[in-house]
Amino acid sequence: MSDTPADCQMQQFSQGRQVRPLISRTGPLRIPQWFDTRPVTHRKITKTIDEGPEIIKPLWTTRSQTPNTMCYRESYKKLITRIAESIEVPGIEEIILPVSGRESEKEDEFGFVVLRDGSVGPFYTCLGDTLDKLAWCRSQGSTDGLSTLQTAMKLGDPELSVSALALGAFNALSQHIMRRAGFNPTDIPSPTSEFKGGRIGVVGYFPPLVKRYLAAGHRVTVIEKKPERVPDLPGIELHTSPDALSTCDSVICTASTLINGTIDHILEAAGPDAGIDLMGPSASGLPDPLFDRGIRSVGGILINQPVQLKKAVANGEKWSACGRKYQLGAMQYPGIGQLLAGSQ
Repeated sequence: MSDTPADCQMQQFSQGRQVRPLISRTGPLRIPQWFDTRPVTHRKITKTIDEGPEIIKPLWTTRSQTPNTMCYRESYKKLITRIAESIEVPGIEEIILPVSGRESEKEDEFGFVVLRDGSVGPFYTCLGDTLDKLAWCRSQGSTDGLSTLQTAMKLGDPELSVSALALGAFNALSQHIMRRAGFNPTDIPSPTSEFKGGRIGVVGYFPPLVKRYLAAGHRVTVIEKKPERVPDLPGIELHTSPDALSTCDSVICTASTLINGTIDHILEAAGPDAGIDLMGPSASGLPDPLFDRGIRSVGGILINQPVQLKKAVANGEKWSACGRKYQLGAMQYPGIGQLLAGSQ
């Protein structure tokens, strides 16, 4: 079987069964080469890093003062490697997906990676044919027995369905680490972000958020790849390119930019003194790489009712009551060093 990404069939290492072609609502889908689906035995890897004291509070207040020039993906993979060298990680127990093919009034849909210890990681499923591909892969058993670490390492893969699932695995892994260390992000007071005039940039259309800003008299620049989603309202300046963020004083960014790899472009397009907040269920991962890049705050969700979550998603119901939202600023977050030390 071919090992190229263009291969249209999934590897079936242990099942030995014929793979049927997938036809979606929009026509034939090209299924990505997936991960090794053989059961993975998770073991602790010998440490090779120095767990000595580290600076956990940033010494800068704006991105113009941020010394890190490493791109997000590089920083992210270094973080995954550090975790792999430090602790044992539970495998993936289940992947929860919204029902594929059913019409929904909701504009956004999310899937969830559930680890064997019950930790849950949300991820956005509306980029391209992500949902159809993952639903088919799951139905074939091709996502059974996936390694959490191997899956998380695939963030940024050119195949969006692979990258989306990788972010879900990372978010679940992150919740596992925080819970294991006794750190509950929902107990931390949200940082205050005061908008004193100026223009607010919103990457990805957040209807309630945009309407609230407009009602408060703010000028809003919306960056949306699907402009038809954005209503023609006074005060909204609509663009499809992040370059328009250069005139914004504050930016609210969707976490789907981590999946499609546009986060670095967003950061480069925004002015160096603009405060950037990354928001959404997909932003529920460890924020170290984001804070290293000068992100002001990260807002995610801690799913604490996984059983109810599964029922709600299966029935097409709202699932936000199955968790608690939180927002972390760089000054409120202990850092990966302390979290890993508390996980020993």
